[in-house]
Amino acid sequence: NLLASPFLLICRFDWGILFISAGLDEMEDHRPFIKFLDEMDLVFPIATAVTVALIEGMGGLCFLLGFAARLASLLLIFVMIGAYIIA
Repeated sequence: NLLASPFLLICRFDWGILFISAGLDEMEDHRPFIKFLDEMDLVFPIATAVTVALIEGMGGLCFLLGFAARLASLLLIFVMIGAYIIA
């Protein structure tokens, strides 16, 4: 299929940019996110916020560039499942 590869490339770029943006937002102003995690009674809200922000930012960058994209996708899947369970 001729259009499958360009479509997947566009999706990878789009999702990579979205995850990078989300990770950078959480890194720049992490206080509301830490407060939210603290209200959810997580054990280590600061460590969780930093870990999630790094996985989203760096995972999005790896996903965008295609470097270790499978590992980045696996980590991003775990983060998104955790976000779904918490929220």
